[in-house]
Amino acid sequence: MSASTTTLVGIVKEFGVFDFPFLLANEQEADALFDGPIGKRLLDRLPEHGLVGLAYWENGFRNVTNSKRTDHASGRSRRPEDRVMQNPVYLETFKTVGANPVPMAFGELFTALETKTVDAQENPYSIILGNKFNEVQKYLSITRHSYNAFIVLMSKNFWDKLSPAEKQIMQEAAAEARTYERRWPAPPPARTWRR
Repeated sequence: MSASTTTLVGIVKEFGVFDFPFLLANEQEADALFDGPIGKRLLDRLPEHGLVGLAYWENGFRNVTNSKRTDHASGRSRRPEDRVMQNPVYLETFKTVGANPVPMAFGELFTALETKTVDAQENPYSIILGNKFNEVQKYLSITRHSYNAFIVLMSKNFWDKLSPAEKQIMQEAAAEARTYERRWPAPPPARTWRR
C-alpha cells in the first residue's frame, strides 16, 4: 500500500514539514530530501504506529485548477472557494494568498467541482489527470506550490513475520521500483490539459 506524506501528518505530525509552500525547487531536491537523513528519520517513526515505510515515490508538485479563469485570484468580487486537503499547512497557505480554503474529503471532490460547490482544487498532475478533474475544470495554474511524495508502506505486523532475507528482498524491490518510477516521465501539462 502507499500513502502521501501529506496524509500521514495525522499519524506522524512531523511529515507536515514537507508541506511548506515553495520548500523545494525541483524533483532532484525532493529526492535528496526524502532519501536523505530527514526522510529516513521520518520513516523510522512509522513502526511505532504499526507501519513500515520502504521507499518514497514521486507524487509530484501540486498545482491549482479552477473553472473560472487562468489567474483565479485576480479580478474577483469574492474570494475563490478552493478545496484543500484537511491539513493545517494547506489551510493557512491558501488563506495567506487570499483564497477561501475549504477542507474537503478527496472522495467528494469531483462532484463538488462539477456542481461548482468549490471553484478550484490543488493536486499533482497525476492526481488531476487520473481523476479526470480536467473534465470539470477549465484552467490549470502551474503553481508548483508544494511537493508530495508517496511512501510505500507495509503493515508492521506482516513485516515482523518476515525473515531477514525476505525483508531485504522487500527493501531492495521497493528501492529498485522507486528508481524506475522516478525515471518515468511525467506528462507535460500543455499536452494533457484538454477538455
